[in-house]
Amino acid sequence: MMMYSSLLLAVLVVGAPYWLLRMATSGRYRAGLLGRLGLVPEGLRTAIAAKGAGRDVIWVHAVSVGEVLAATQLIRELKAALPGWVVAVSTTTETGQKLATERLTDRRYFNLPLDFRFTVRRYLRVLRAEDAGADGERAVAAADRGVLEGRGSCGVVNARISDRSFPALHVVAGRLWRPFLEMISLFLAQSRETAERLVKIGAPAERVRVMGNLKYDVRAGSESALTEILRERLPVGAEVVVCGSTLEGEEQVLLEAWRAVLAAEPNAVMVLAPRHPDRFASVAAMVAGSGFAWVRASEFRMQPDTVTAEVFFCSTRLGTWHRSTGWRLWRLWEEAWWRRVGTIRWSRRSSRCRW
Repeated sequence: MMMYSSLLLAVLVVGAPYWLLRMATSGRYRAGLLGRLGLVPEGLRTAIAAKGAGRDVIWVHAVSVGEVLAATQLIRELKAALPGWVVAVSTTTETGQKLATERLTDRRYFNLPLDFRFTVRRYLRVLRAEDAGADGERAVAAADRGVLEGRGSCGVVNARISDRSFPALHVVAGRLWRPFLEMISLFLAQSRETAERLVKIGAPAERVRVMGNLKYDVRAGSESALTEILRERLPVGAEVVVCGSTLEGEEQVLLEAWRAVLAAEPNAVMVLAPRHPDRFASVAAMVAGSGFAWVRASEFRMQPDTVTAEVFFCSTRLGTWHRSTGWRLWRLWEEAWWRRVGTIRWSRRSSRCRW
């Protein structure tokens, strides 16, 4: 634990100038800063206290938007199975926190504190957590130790170890990760491959189970406004490719390949939705300079007739749609008539794309 805390402190000290610059120039990382430093939000204190003393608490950590969506169904199941328990949710990213704010109206949500024992203990004193669950790839070391000291238990739900992460984790498994993995009571992995990797980096084999991907259980309750408008305004027979939650560099590759796609499928329409809001303006400029006929979502709904466009761009001007672009696109991925979803493959290494 001392080695982990020392390494984390060193990273924070060395990286402080970069983070401070980003906060000053882009405004990112400012939201919830005091909470990350250990100041428990008053809304969380009030929400927990309102449930009465002596209540059992489950602390669920969901990293970002995708994990919050997956955790929503998990929380429903937990509340149904354990009606007397309180569920509190922490997130890492600003977008994850915004979605939690929308979907959890009881104010039992907060930004994950920095992973030091003194910050985590402050939250544990408020939560009095009996169990903690981490949804996704990241387990919280200080929270693991803190919960166990309070006679609670920790579990990792929807666990995944990527091809990129595994070699590094395997190298440092013995000295750094193994002690923390031994604190966790249960690992629910997305796949058999991840389950095997967990065991290789030090997770006790008898505590590892394969449960599949929790995100597949998420279903949109009704058709979104975005889906409805696309149905009404796109030409009959349009073949739609949804490129959602794209990262820097991926949009350029997709746009370069789009001419070949249109040559093969003249009725194809790309729905392009970048992952990070601070990149919307630069991606919009990239689309505008690509030469394709394109339209913004905000302009699309104001068109009186059928619109012919080769790229449909989702930006910050989505208005009421824009709380979470990924969630609004969820219905698109569910619809059977979006037949071209997932058929574009590209390699970052070779920068080539094929239909």
